[in-house]
Amino acid sequence: MASEWVEVADNAVKIGLGSALTILGGYLTLKLTQRHELKKESVALELKETAKKTERYVEFLSLSQSLMQTYLYTQCSADGDDYVRYLRIHNEISVTSNNEIRLAAFETQLAVSQFITFNKGGDIELIDAFRDEGRNQVSAFQALANAELSQDRQERLR
Repeated sequence: MASEWVEVADNAVKIGLGSALTILGGYLTLKLTQRHELKKESVALELKETAKKTERYVEFLSLSQSLMQTYLYTQCSADGDDYVRYLRIHNEISVTSNNEIRLAAFETQLAVSQFITFNKGGDIELIDAFRDEGRNQVSAFQALANAELSQDRQERLR
């Protein structure tokens, strides 16, 4: 009778321990899977945000350069569709970006706006000075945007 009780207890411990290990293993697997899925979702969201930033920055830079080329010798009307679109993307960047990007976008928009809305009157020196300032600000914004996007990529790799 005592040996039967020991065998029953032995089997109960083996079954119970096996069940407990199975439950623990399942729980850990579930937690690891959830953690992996959350990480995947987080990376996907970061990639989406970086793509949005990139799209905004490229549009802003393209419009800056396009407006300066279009209005190289003429004056832009401040109520034109191209200029309104330019102001819209500038404001979108200003509202959604950090202060450093926001300030650089403002300086770029200011230089470009001064150049394209000014009545140049055929003064080549004046045109060159305004155009050079606009180009310098576009270049500075481009470098800053590139640095921010590179930093975003580096942070994702960690």
